[in-house]
Amino acid sequence: MPRKPKTAEVTLDIITLAREYRELGQKVKDLEVLQDTIKATLIAEMDRQGIDCLSADILTVKYSTYMDTRLDTVTLKAENPELVAKYTKSIERRRFQII
Repeated sequence: MPRKPKTAEVTLDIITLAREYRELGQKVKDLEVLQDTIKATLIAEMDRQGIDCLSADILTVKYSTYMDTRLDTVTLKAENPELVAKYTKSIERRRFQII
């Protein structure tokens, strides 16, 4: 059963922390964009050179293919919904958000 939302007295410190948390989240997103750009540049250079491993100084950069096996839940649900229903369970979780 979901919890009822509880509110507490909001102080200036709480508001300041919430704003700082939200701002840091945006900075993380911005850094992830930069990180993805750098990653794409490294991959492009490795592709250009036709290599999957690059050693430089004390770093080794690898870009390789590997196999990953996952359960196809879309097909399983379509072909055997009773089995999915039998082994599916709901769990309660908590989510932290600042909106």
